Amino acid sequence: MSPILVAAGIAVRGGRLLLLRRPEDGALPGLWEFPGGKVEPGETPFDALVREWMEEIGVRVAGAEPFAFAEGESGGTPLLLLFYKVTAFSGEPAALLPGSALRWSPAEEAALLAMPALDAPVLASLIREGNGSFMGTESPDAPRLLAEAGELDPYIEGSGRLPDSSVVFFTKRRARGAAPVRGVLVGIAGEVRAWENVCPHVPIRLDRPGEEVLLEGGTIVCQQHGAAFDARTGLCHAGPCAGDLLRRIPLSPAGEGWAVDWTAMP
Repeated sequence: MSPILVAAGIAVRGGRLLLLRRPEDGALPGLWEFPGGKVEPGETPFDALVREWMEEIGVRVAGAEPFAFAEGESGGTPLLLLFYKVTAFSGEPAALLPGSALRWSPAEEAALLAMPALDAPVLASLIREGNGSFMGTESPDAPRLLAEAGELDPYIEGSGRLPDSSVVFFTKRRARGAAPVRGVLVGIAGEVRAWENVCPHVPIRLDRPGEEVLLEGGTIVCQQHGAAFDARTGLCHAGPCAGDLLRRIPLSPAGEGWAVDWTAMP
């Protein structure tokens, strides 16, 4: 029987290790472990780590490095656990699963906690690595990793409850290595539209560095050459690109805000 592949994450902040307690009514009840879970078909271990951390503790993993692996079994099922040091994440961890709990533990406390058999040796390795304490896991490259993760997340930050006559600029990518799509989200008369932040007349941005496009009376005004676009239709009705259309970015509802709908994107 092929082993079930599991991805788990290690995060240390201020000398304290992030641990999650399993619910009392499931497998390995009440034990403290590194957050993570099963790698589903079609996922990479990193994909699974990102998904599991969002589901279990509500944070977005932006970077991780392999640290250790362990083989064993649970209830007669063979397991292969891959442990990653989480080098960048956004959000504040919280125990989201019913009956679970979360804590940040210093080494002397973590060593006393009851853990699954496959997690305990990894904890011991971390303590040895830090000569009796825990070494931090955040990478100096974390800001860049977080920015890249934000571009890959289709949700548009700042889009929740978008007020009328407001503008949000964003950059998104369909996949790693894909060309960026730069957009401008506008709120107009209770509606929301997203347009590519590119002039249809010449391939330049609508805004200039340090200056945003203007939204006046339902009109997007290009800061580069003064062209005016209808914020609802994207049609240029004044300026050198009169009659041209901005390229629309399809949206889908996401919580209280909006996300880029890649399935409807050409």
